[in-house]
Amino acid sequence: MYSMKLYLVRHGETDENAGNIVQGHLDTGLSHHGYDQARSIAERLSVENFDFAYSSDLTRALFTADEILSHHPLVELMPVKELREQSKGIYEGKPKELMIRDMKRQNSHWWNFTPINGESLEDVWLRVIPFYERLRQSQNGSPVLVVSHGGPIACLLSYLHHDLLENACKYVPDNTAISIIDVDKKGNCSFEIMNSSEHLCVR
Repeated sequence: MYSMKLYLVRHGETDENAGNIVQGHLDTGLSHHGYDQARSIAERLSVENFDFAYSSDLTRALFTADEILSHHPLVELMPVKELREQSKGIYEGKPKELMIRDMKRQNSHWWNFTPINGESLEDVWLRVIPFYERLRQSQNGSPVLVVSHGGPIACLLSYLHHDLLENACKYVPDNTAISIIDVDKKGNCSFEIMNSSEHLCVR
């Protein structure tokens, strides 16, 4: 018997995603394509059942979660700051190539680079993993929806695979990709699907 069935979804595309603009805590909305993606994942999950739903408190995640829950009107959405994307500090709203340039100049890796006035990915790990553990320990077989961003989801999937933070890049999902994970009472995970975007291929 599992203690939690976790539905883990990344938000829909934004204009900044499409334009390679750094977002982080920058509160952006969905692009027209992102709206379509949100409707697609919502339709895919319309046949599922959720007892609880959590989302990053940033607009792009909240809208995606709201679209999914339009098929589940009795489920209350709980926004939480722990699920926010990595703060990119001085680079937010600027071309991603500028941040990559400075990262290389500092001889840093993407997972330990800390932007001025921002966070490292390790900082994201240190807020996302405790949130997940509190959530897991509070459930008793409940299906739970979590909508977040590429960085936090990559950290969580790396953790659930018993992998290292420095390997988290291989777990970064596409926009509205979904992972469905059965978690037993000891925290062991069985992955039904991981970072699946099949719903985007049928439109």
